[in-house]
Amino acid sequence: MRRRDLLASAGAAAFASPLTGRRGSATEKPFRVGIASLINDRTAPQFVAFEERLRQLMNGSGRELIVDFLVLGGDGARYPAAARELVSRDPDVLLAPGPEISLKAAHAATQTIPIVMSAVDYDPVAFGYVVSLAHPGGNITGVFLNSVEIAAKRVGTRSRSRPSASRC
Repeated sequence: MRRRDLLASAGAAAFASPLTGRRGSATEKPFRVGIASLINDRTAPQFVAFEERLRQLMNGSGRELIVDFLVLGGDGARYPAAARELVSRDPDVLLAPGPEISLKAAHAATQTIPIVMSAVDYDPVAFGYVVSLAHPGGNITGVFLNSVEIAAKRVGTRSRSRPSASRC
C-alpha cells in the first residue's frame, strides 16, 4: 500500500510540474508594455482602463505586468527617443496611441517587437505601415478609427479654443 501511494504521488508530481512550474514561477519574465504619450499621463481614463483590463486578462497567468509609461509633455519631436528608450527596456509589446508620429517612431525603433497602434488621424494602410487592416503583416496591428475626414474640424475647434496658438 505504501509503495502504491509513493508511485501515485510521484506520478502526480511529474504530471503537475510542467503545468505549475511555469505558472507563478519566480523566474517567469514579467509581461512588459511600453507606452509613450504626447500629453496624457498614466492617470488619463483611456490608459487607466487599458491597464485595468490588461491586468484582468492576465489574472491567473502568474506573470507580473509592468507598464513603462513615458509622457512627452506635448513635444512630438521626443517620440523617436522615447520609442528607442522603451525598446531598450525589452518590452513584450509597444502601444502607439494617437498621432501618426507615435507609430512612425515605434516602427523606426523596432521591426521585431509587436506594435499595437490606435490610429486616430491617419490611415495606416495609405501611409504604408500595414498591408491591410484585416491582415496587417509585419509587427504592427491595431485599430484605425476612421476619423481622417474630421481632422480639419478638430484643428478648427482647437484653433477657436486657443486663438493665440500658432500650432495645434
